[in-house]
This record gives sequence, structure tokens and C-alpha cells, in this order.
Amino acid sequence: MDCRQQVDHVGFRRADVHDALRRDRSPGRSSPPGRRLTNLRIDRYLPRADELFPDLDDFAARFVACRIPKTEWTHLAHLAIGMWHVHTYGADEALTRLRVGIRRLNDNHGTPNSATNGYHETITRAYVQLLDQFLEASPPQIPLKERVAELIAGPLSARDMLLTFYSKDLLTSTTEWVEPDVMALRVASVR
Repeated sequence: MDCRQQVDHVGFRRADVHDALRRDRSPGRSSPPGRRLTNLRIDRYLPRADELFPDLDDFAARFVACRIPKTEWTHLAHLAIGMWHVHTYGADEALTRLRVGIRRLNDNHGTPNSATNGYHETITRAYVQLLDQFLEASPPQIPLKERVAELIAGPLSARDMLLTFYSKDLLTSTTEWVEPDVMALRVASVR
């Protein structure tokens, strides 16, 4: 399966996951106490992280060298690169490096970094904060590759996840950092 098919396939499958999750959360249905949505259910729909990113260090090196083709620079790729950076450098340095790296890669792809396209400070900074919290909540002995797999299989990877914290109007109104207007950025809010 080439990268384009894989990206399209992931998008289709992700919609199935969100439909299934909505049905699970419908009124009158409840989960047993303490039950979380598990990767088992989601794995039926989504490829594993090791299928998408077999070598995270190599993928990160390709990001830094601007050698990730536009067709591979997907939402899930952003998350994997973000997670690798936060794990490797800590949240503050990761944000600095991601700001530069995403803009450079977009420039390399011919994607303008403008008010309506390309790099977005609020989206990047919010995700870095959430990824940092996600990593802090994960047992440190779990390899990064497995934590990325958990991230990708979970609700934090939904493309519209930031709307848990931001109204759409605020999130799309500026490319500068703005604080959330719906609720504080807490990874526990999307788990």
C-alpha cells in the first residue's frame, strides 16, 4: 500500500472509529465502572503505529532534514513527530524545534504559512502541552513506540480533539497563541 492509499485508508477508518465511539456513548448505554475505551476496539479500524512509523528516530531525522513527502505529512505524522520531540527534548525545547521544523517542512512542500494554512501556533502549542501530559501519565518503562501507538489509537488523535478545549471560532480566528475558551488543556478531559 503506498503512502497516499495509507493516508486515505486511515482517514476512512478513523471515521468508523468515531462513529463507533459515538454509539458507545449514546444515552442509555454505559460502560462498566472503570472501563476505558481500549486499543483492542480501535485496532480493528486503525493501522498500528509501527505500520505507519516503523522507525520513529528515522522519521524524526527525515522531519529535521525536510525529507518527509507532503503525502506523508498527515495529522498522525504531526502527532508522532510531536511526541518524539516532547519525549526527546522536553516540552519547551520541543515547541521551539517544532515551530521551526513545521514551518521549514511546509515551505519545502510549497505550503504557505499563513493565517489560513500551514503552521498554527495555538494548535502546535496546545498539542505540545497535551503530549507532555500524555507522556507524564504513561509509565516511563513503556517504549516510546508503544506510547505513540497508544496515542494514535486513542481519542487524543482525533482531528477535531482541540474543540474539546476551544470554540471553533476562537481556534480558527488567529494563528497566534490563545488560551482555551471552553476548558483548560488537560489530557484527562479527552481520555
